[in-house]
Amino acid sequence: MWNTVLLTHMVDVAGHLGATLIALSPIWFLVDLRAAVTGILVGLPLGLLPDVDIWLKKVFPTIHHHGVTHTIVFVTLVSAVAALIVTPALLSLRKDTHRNRIGRPYLFTFAISWVASLSHIFGDMLASPDIVRYQPVEPFWPLYHQPITVDVIYYNAFVWNAGLLAVGVVLNLALWRWR
Repeated sequence: MWNTVLLTHMVDVAGHLGATLIALSPIWFLVDLRAAVTGILVGLPLGLLPDVDIWLKKVFPTIHHHGVTHTIVFVTLVSAVAALIVTPALLSLRKDTHRNRIGRPYLFTFAISWVASLSHIFGDMLASPDIVRYQPVEPFWPLYHQPITVDVIYYNAFVWNAGLLAVGVVLNLALWRWR
């Protein structure tokens, strides 16, 4: 079963990671080098967070893919909780006691989680014309109950997904090198 999940979702994972890297790339202009690297490393796995519904629906049959976990409400709540958990861990790893490198660590961690997770939702809105009939993305639920789809690329289009990942990696490496 695990192999099936990996094989059917491998290409779109690459696209989501690329979209996350692109969405987080402005961090290189906002904080110092060490904080930017930390933000990218913390944010990258959080860019896959909305797909937790794939595993949750195995336990809770009423949950469906592109449902509640693909909403701004969910992303905001989970980002707030994640920041509460991750921020103390990040601060304990720091050798210095000065907080001026990041400014407000909780807000920094929240923003990283929020931007990374929103990039996932936006990616699904762009890349879902082949599955929107069966799994619509309703990012503004519960305020707005209509799916929002841009219909630009197909979900498992290897060229688009690999391209997003390549652009995200090259962009962040270039900005890291620039710093």
